[in-house]
Amino acid sequence: MYEATDLSGNTARRQRLVYVVDSCNATNEFRWVPGWDSAKVTGGSPLLSLGSRVQNAIHHLQTCRVTRACICRCPKTLKCSVFRSCNITLSTSSNSASSIASTTTTQVVLERPPDTIPPIITVTASRPTDLRYVTSSGGRGVITYVYVDDAYVDAGATAMDEIPSAGGAPSSFVPLKPYVSSILDPSGEVVEEIATSAPTGNETTGLPYLVSYDVADDAGLRAPTARRRVYVLCKVRSC
Repeated sequence: MYEATDLSGNTARRQRLVYVVDSCNATNEFRWVPGWDSAKVTGGSPLLSLGSRVQNAIHHLQTCRVTRACICRCPKTLKCSVFRSCNITLSTSSNSASSIASTTTTQVVLERPPDTIPPIITVTASRPTDLRYVTSSGGRGVITYVYVDDAYVDAGATAMDEIPSAGGAPSSFVPLKPYVSSILDPSGEVVEEIATSAPTGNETTGLPYLVSYDVADDAGLRAPTARRRVYVLCKVRSC
């Protein structure tokens, strides 16, 4: 602001506006404002010695890399502070001479829903004559035939456990190993193994050995018991 007063007391005023434009694109470029070192800030007051022109200039200069006059470089912003301190706050009617941009990152953690799905056991059908069956209550198993005096080796069973995923993603499937929980002979007695020394008859004339398979997943959910019916048959003209 320029001001002049004549002998009669008449006052004339003219204002000069100064704009500082800097794209900050150059590498290691140098920006210098005459009188920078003499700029003073006291107790939250605006710059005193150079007025609003220097204040606006510093606002742009702090975004550039200064190789001279970098008296104090703030560790968080890596910018030079002309005030020799990183804790200066200017309170003025215009824009502040320094600004701090903060970025907040929010991490969203997707929680997996509880596992309420029990495993499913599939009895292995390893012989060409094995037959799969489904009971009226939904039980599933396999019918196996073995001949008298032939060695019987149980083919076992497999199991698969479905585990739900977080965020609506497809479920994952984990294989489990079922175990033989019991073997019942045709009379209903618990036995250790299947004996093939005597025939049991077929589905219409006798009762089979009954092998039960069970398993539980890590959530403690037990699979529905699956069973194998083993019939010991006579060879042709042997019994």
